[in-house]
Amino acid sequence: MDNPENKKFVEGITPKLGVSWPSAAPQNSYTPTKVVLAGLEATGGDDSFDVLWPAILNLKINTPAGPLSFTPEGVAVTDAYVTQAEVMNGEYVLSAPLAVVHEIRDPRLPSSQGKPPYLPPEPGEPGYEEFGGGS
Repeated sequence: MDNPENKKFVEGITPKLGVSWPSAAPQNSYTPTKVVLAGLEATGGDDSFDVLWPAILNLKINTPAGPLSFTPEGVAVTDAYVTQAEVMNGEYVLSAPLAVVHEIRDPRLPSSQGKPPYLPPEPGEPGYEEFGGGS
């Protein structure tokens, strides 16, 4: 991901892991930790469920994987990235994002957009952004 949060994360984590590029696992641990810490900051350190949970639901933060917010039900809302897998030097690597679908939501939740929430926006619709890349 080409965003400041990811660049900072990669620069900080790769020396600790001894790898040239981290897998998704470290980011998948970092982000929930960042969410809880941001929630605690919003509550002034109050970690009681009745205070911390609403603070977390109101968060809108940037993560290495892009923007993150939550539905009132507590389900994460984040962007989805379309990439291409290629074999390089005998290993699969993913391309830079070819496209992004903004604010992916759990398909089991109601939609306010008039179409099933599991259908992503079409090219040209709000929420769909094209990136350069191959087909």
